[in-house]
Amino acid sequence: MYLIFMRHGEVEECSKAVINKDCSLSTDGIYSVEQIAKWSSQIFKNTPVTIWASPYLRTMKTAMIMN
Repeated sequence: MYLIFMRHGEVEECSKAVINKDCSLSTDGIYSVEQIAKWSSQIFKNTPVTIWASPYLRTMKTAMIMN
């Protein structure tokens, strides 16, 4: 069994009007997470995966890409 911790991808700059939890991933953040997802799928193929993420938009998007 493996236990891996990962931080969300890079976030877009949010205006002060946007609540921090509603900030989305930047283009670079999406690309970085996609690259990590490709790498991890090769390393952990045939291994069951469970992803836990906080309800923040950036972490949910990161989890969706990783899944």
